[in-house]
Amino acid sequence: MISPIAGSPADQAAGPVPPARVVDGVEERLDAVVSAVPGYRELTLDVFRAADRRGEVLPLIVWIHGGGWESGSPKHDWPFLTAAGSRSRIMGAGFALAVVTYRFSSEATFPAQLEDVKAALRWLHRNADEIGVDRRAFTVWGESAGGHLAALAALTSVAASGWDGAGREDERVAAAVVWYAPSDFHALQSPALDGGVEDTAVPRLLGGRVQEVRAVATAASPVTWVSPSAPPMLLVHGTEDLLVPAEQSRRLAEALRRVGADVRLHLVPGADHGFDGVEVAPIIDDCLAFVRGLLQRPT
Repeated sequence: MISPIAGSPADQAAGPVPPARVVDGVEERLDAVVSAVPGYRELTLDVFRAADRRGEVLPLIVWIHGGGWESGSPKHDWPFLTAAGSRSRIMGAGFALAVVTYRFSSEATFPAQLEDVKAALRWLHRNADEIGVDRRAFTVWGESAGGHLAALAALTSVAASGWDGAGREDERVAAAVVWYAPSDFHALQSPALDGGVEDTAVPRLLGGRVQEVRAVATAASPVTWVSPSAPPMLLVHGTEDLLVPAEQSRRLAEALRRVGADVRLHLVPGADHGFDGVEVAPIIDDCLAFVRGLLQRPT
């Protein structure tokens, strides 16, 4: 039995839905306050949709940025995503887009980051009608550290036990897309020359090295929370990733398959971390096709 780590706290000081404005053909609602835990900065999210889809109820992509749990911003995508037109591709495919953030490891250790993502999901569920999104069609999608949090958000939302608040309807997602993310901290060994992520970013996230905080490392590993109730998941990883080895996604895919969950693993030949070395736009389109295909399944 896994010792539970405190789950999502009661929402504190969550704000209303911001007014919409249209900029360059995009309807945007900026800086919605989803959580304000005492002693920390307010956490916000932004919601976007194509302006010509105003008034429609759309499926929602919840984007979680990467950055080693210690950097990144919902306001500015990494250059490779901007170059690939990730946001316009998501909205052009008929989705609304919510871009969320979380406390960095310099501010708080795990599970604060997951609590913050769950606070964003709860805010989106509560306000789905006003912002015009289908609460039955939320997909969490993250890259690197954000992919790790996306996987955890998807898996712990249906965990039978071991996580406070497990099974909450207002944290549920219909699917997850996980890009080159850690899945098992106990098995994470990066081949990076200057010290891998397990020697730098991971101890800051967990509050110590894995061997020193084994219970926390277990709770922070998505493989821990695999269950037959897991939502469909697409795992995408470069075969030449020197920061987070592709074996991490293989481990999660194998664990999900063992329990009969719906999982697909796409290994991108020749790609390093951040899909460096390959064209990213087709990968985005393939992921959108995966999500769209799920939504079109008969219920």
